[in-house]
Amino acid sequence: ARRGRGGRDAIEGNVSISAPPLLASETLAPGLAPLLVRHPALRVTLHSSATFASLARGEADIAVRLAQPEQPGLVARRVARVDLGLFALPAIAATPARDWRFVGYDDLLLRTPHGQWLESYAGDRPVVLRTSDVYAQRAAALAGVGVAMLPLVTIPEDATLVRVDPAATPPTRDVWLVVHPDVRRSPAVRAVLDHVALLL
Repeated sequence: ARRGRGGRDAIEGNVSISAPPLLASETLAPGLAPLLVRHPALRVTLHSSATFASLARGEADIAVRLAQPEQPGLVARRVARVDLGLFALPAIAATPARDWRFVGYDDLLLRTPHGQWLESYAGDRPVVLRTSDVYAQRAAALAGVGVAMLPLVTIPEDATLVRVDPAATPPTRDVWLVVHPDVRRSPAVRAVLDHVALLL
């Protein structure tokens, strides 16, 4: 079936993309508009999920991932990075750093490099809420729960949250664009792949 997809010549039909919620909402959903205008016969299905879709099983044609793929037989390239910073309400930022409370990661991302960095940074200070959903983390920070480590792309210039300890340098997260080589030959998949690479 993958080889059959690769043999089509027209930029038409459905192309499915799997992406983390952060990139699906902040970058891909709004950024796909020009591509869909250029190719009116093209349809895109955008799966927003924190888990990895299996390209080998056809769960998606293209995957955007925040970790380098380990499965053999896939074509992957690093296309961007996500920078992180520590954010809190101004009232919390004004308190002594020793009194800060934190919004941290649950088991899904706790053992990743950025999850371990935050645990080390917090040290003996309490992590009072854990979630790996970046929007839940931001909502918690906005509600005054504590200091959260958030992607800079999620913080608008007029944001209520302020950056705390700017000298702190959390590890960045690499963004990988992944496709199965059989499907990559499809002009429709290739068009979406090239456009998504430019967006990221």
